[in-house]
Amino acid sequence: MPDTSKVTRTSPAPPRSHESWRDFYARTEGFPHRDLTEQAVALAAGQLAKVAVDAGCGSGLDIPYLRSQGYTV
Repeated sequence: MPDTSKVTRTSPAPPRSHESWRDFYARTEGFPHRDLTEQAVALAAGQLAKVAVDAGCGSGLDIPYLRSQGYTV
């Protein structure tokens, strides 16, 4: 079981009704990927095909990290 006590980064909140998605993406640009994503990649090392699916429910901030680790996203 991964140690989640050190997870400190979280995703920015999705836009509220008064904020457009364009503003949300601009606000989240450059935000770092989540520590939990690194832990998941480490746990899956050598066990699974390197494929990840983005459900389209946020800013996609984990995608660049997953691609840098050889994943098809």
